[in-house]
Amino acid sequence: MPAPVLNDRYDDLYFINADTGWAIYETGPWVLRTTDGGNSWQKTDSVQCEFRDVGFLDANTGFIGLLHLGSIAPDTTLTSILRTQDGGLSWSPMHIPRPSEYWGGVCGMRVINDSTLYAVGAYWGEAGFYKTTDRGNTWTYTDMSAYAGGLVDIFFFNADTGFVCGTNGIARQNNGVILYTTDAGNTWTVKKTSEHLQELCWKLSFPSRNVGYASLEAFRTTPVDSQFCLKTTDGGLTWNDVFVANEPEGAGVDMEGIGFLNDSVGWVGGRNGATGLNPVYTYKTTNGGLTWAPDYWGKNVNRFRFISDTLAYCAGQTLYKFSNSTSGVDVKTVDGPPELVVYPNPAHAYVLIKSERAEEVSIFNISGQLISETRYPDANRIDVETLPAGTYIAKVKIRDKVWNIKWQKL
Repeated sequence: MPAPVLNDRYDDLYFINADTGWAIYETGPWVLRTTDGGNSWQKTDSVQCEFRDVGFLDANTGFIGLLHLGSIAPDTTLTSILRTQDGGLSWSPMHIPRPSEYWGGVCGMRVINDSTLYAVGAYWGEAGFYKTTDRGNTWTYTDMSAYAGGLVDIFFFNADTGFVCGTNGIARQNNGVILYTTDAGNTWTVKKTSEHLQELCWKLSFPSRNVGYASLEAFRTTPVDSQFCLKTTDGGLTWNDVFVANEPEGAGVDMEGIGFLNDSVGWVGGRNGATGLNPVYTYKTTNGGLTWAPDYWGKNVNRFRFISDTLAYCAGQTLYKFSNSTSGVDVKTVDGPPELVVYPNPAHAYVLIKSERAEEVSIFNISGQLISETRYPDANRIDVETLPAGTYIAKVKIRDKVWNIKWQKL
């Protein structure tokens, strides 16, 4: 079956390769699994819990973090992590010694290698860092309340060095925070406290070793809700504000899911309240966050997973797939308006998109690699003089619909 469209969203998804992955949504009770790159999904075991995040060590062994235990009775050693050893057909709770009888939820996971997984949570409080190095057989727990009021996401470059993020106080009232470790989470330093109150650092994305981004979910309502992200260009040692949008332009985008295909091209999205003929749920940048523009897809986006620089999956109101490969760029014109043509074809110095106003035109080579993107008001004429001769594809967006046209460069 295709992935159902939810009223709210899928909270997370995880792929071990281009074809095999799992998806979860908070209210459950089903875990979905695909083995054909998201073309179809099958339900696995029913577990009556509130799912939040998912990670797999291999095709059989995986973990789900829970916001709440649901029908699994809590006790003083039971944490909010489930494990499967049969590819998701069945799940069992993990028992983790904790200093408190109160258990916290898990909001973010990071697979380190085929035996090691780290996790953090929860966004609303009881900040903790979870670690297993033996495929979930034993766990350690570190109380992180000295550094953060709550934790949401985690990113590690290797087993020693990485980041976690969340809030430095009360969720939705205080500042976002990013913490850094170089000794596998034994000690931590604060690398960034966000500039504004009433925001929460929600997700991390590192397209390369030096360049990284973090979304800031803002809860400010007056006078103008300016939406920001954070960016680093020195491997996370320093972070700076990146402006995305103002209300009402950014209405409904509370900046949760963030993902970058490379250092320059990325998206940020969220949920709540977007209205109008073309409601904006997702923004896209092609210049490393210097400017952002509405990208009309991806309602309620919460998590991006990048398989390669040409393939990605995303969890939102449904499950989305991005592909820049040849198979992902249809070289035929499909149901385009009759006046939509690329002229001249073959082209030499420029390409004209002869149609009504084009909102965006992306140029791909025949291998599916993105060459350039041009937006309104310049999208109907594209300079191609410096391109080598060959076959190209123009991906033309008009009023939320997209058509692909093949053309030749002389």
